Amino acid sequence: PATATDTATLTDAQMVAGLIVATPTAAAEYTMRTGTQLLAALPTDIAAGDAFDMTITNLGGTGDDITLTASTDITIVGDPVVGPIADVATEQSSVGTFRLRYVTGVTFVAYRVG
Repeated sequence: PATATDTATLTDAQMVAGLIVATPTAAAEYTMRTGTQLLAALPTDIAAGDAFDMTITNLGGTGDDITLTASTDITIVGDPVVGPIADVATEQSSVGTFRLRYVTGVTFVAYRVG
């Protein structure tokens, strides 16, 4: 799996790897690539409606939420916050799965599916 720690812009490799194991040391924001950048990292035969999943597993401590942030030409539908494993008893799951669906041009929609 890909890895990440504190606030950063995700790389193409992290986004298309399918799994990001995160260990933030404080609340963090992970900004997605732009639609143009993401499209360039995907196979050239991508068609409207094609999708891939990106799962973030948050192994952080109490209060170390990760907020997935949209970028140009990418829209997030659903809760963008992935809580840490330390808070799983009182908050949401420590795993967030987002299905990134290619729409057209350089546009994607990231749906929270888990």
